[in-house]
Order: sequence, then C-alpha cells, then structure tokens
Amino acid sequence: MSDFQVRLEPANDNASGRLVLTGDLSIRNAQAIHQQILDARERVSSLEIALEDVTSVDLALFQILFSLQKDGSSTVHFTVGEKDTLIKRWLATSGLTSLIQST
Repeated sequence: MSDFQVRLEPANDNASGRLVLTGDLSIRNAQAIHQQILDARERVSSLEIALEDVTSVDLALFQILFSLQKDGSSTVHFTVGEKDTLIKRWLATSGLTSLIQST
C-alpha cells in the first residue's frame, strides 16, 4: 500500500467535521480510504472531505466521492486545496469540476 493519510477534524459541536485526505489517493488505497470515510460519517452528520497535498489520484477516488453524494444518508461536500493542481487538472479533463469546490 502506498503512502496516504486521513485526518478527521471534528467541529466544536461534534455534529460536523472535516476529513482531510492527503498523499496517494489512487486505487491502491481505495478500500482503506473508503473505510476511513465511512467511519468518519458514523461520527458526524455533516462532513467536509478536503483533498490536500495529493500526490496520486485516479477514477477510484471520484467513484467513492460520487457514491457518497448519491447515498444521501448524511451531508457531504468536497474541497480541493489551492495548490492541488493535480486534482484540478484531473477534474477539468474528466468534466467532473462541479463535484468539488476549490478553496
């Protein structure tokens, strides 16, 4: 498995939180990333998923993110760090820019 990190930053109200994903977010880590996201959703009712300092990404991550939006069991939105040109290029090329807001 390649290097990636997941960090949950709960808000003061503990009803919402920010899940930061960094590093290799490719299919090599998709199962572990998906499980970390599901675990975070059990802890908070509103979740921001922030993609920061991403070194590798592919379709697997975006399939996970789309499935979260379709599920509807909790409020989930996504952001991309200003310096993450890899993610922004990938989204623009694939036509998925509307999925994620840039910060």
